[in-house]
Amino acid sequence: MTKAELIRKFHILLHQAGWDEEDKKALLAQYGVQSSKELRSQELEEICRQLSQCFGQAAQEKDKWRKRLIGAIGAWLKTMDKEKGNNLPLIKGIACRAARCKEFNQIELSHLRGLYFAFRKQEKMAQSAKALSIEQMQEIILGAIERVKNERY
Repeated sequence: MTKAELIRKFHILLHQAGWDEEDKKALLAQYGVQSSKELRSQELEEICRQLSQCFGQAAQEKDKWRKRLIGAIGAWLKTMDKEKGNNLPLIKGIACRAARCKEFNQIELSHLRGLYFAFRKQEKMAQSAKALSIEQMQEIILGAIERVKNERY
């Protein structure tokens, strides 16, 4: 990677980690510099590697729960006889409304988990309601058939 690419990566990682300008200055002060441009390429690589290790796992965990939530909402929509179960913008919109958040990627990990379990529960309840309805319909039909048989004899 070129130095410019490393500096860009450095700033992206800081942003993803939620570090502000003061945090960045404190980190740079450990290397005796005031700007990321003053760092050597080896130092930038080292910092980026450390930031990736520290915050990469948290980002992967969040990404995993985002995907789970998308799947849970999609399954719930399909259970509700919506043909929109594969509509990603709709699914993300539902998640954002449920989390009271403007952007899907800004939903906190704890909210992602909670929403996932809530939508899974809703899906199971909808499936149970469908199954119950089918069983009730079968009972009604069987009862009607039985009454017709009794009337004939």
